[in-house]
Amino acid sequence: MKIMNIIWPITGFYMLLFGLWAYRKMSKTSEKHEDMMKSEVNKPFQQSVFISTSHCGAGCTCGDIIGEFAIFFFGIKFFGSALWTSYLVDFALAYSIGIAFQYFAVVPMKHLSPAKGLSEALKADTLSIIAFQAGMYSWMALTFFVLFHPPLEANNPIFWFMMQICMSIGFLTSYPVNGYLVKKGTKASM
Repeated sequence: MKIMNIIWPITGFYMLLFGLWAYRKMSKTSEKHEDMMKSEVNKPFQQSVFISTSHCGAGCTCGDIIGEFAIFFFGIKFFGSALWTSYLVDFALAYSIGIAFQYFAVVPMKHLSPAKGLSEALKADTLSIIAFQAGMYSWMALTFFVLFHPPLEANNPIFWFMMQICMSIGFLTSYPVNGYLVKKGTKASM
């Protein structure tokens, strides 16, 4: 899937060396779609779930990065809370981009119409995106209320290091959900 050319670098962004190791171990270099599809089916289940979770995480990560920069640069604040603002803006963008990533994976893979592709993308990724963001939000709350006073902002490198931890925790919380969705057949094995 061409979308994986975007997914792997994003996974490497927040998982650093582990992301690089995963890419080297799990990605395929075959450029022929049919060969790639055959090799994907033969992957061990846990590896397929890892790739599926990376796919979900990349969409969420893009949304979170865009959201955090937008909040900082535009000074957006909802309900008088920087944390609630992050939760709302990040979720809206993570969900939108995550569904788009799934859409661009599932439509060519299953040869679906745009409407059916959107429906399948929503079914396949809604729960995993929610699980990813929930994991992230737990760490965000910890950094906001416990670790840093005053809270960090997007112009601080430590903020982005904390976000990398958030994203890795999001990966861990969405992994079992992705496993369930792949096993159930709601999400395609990647």
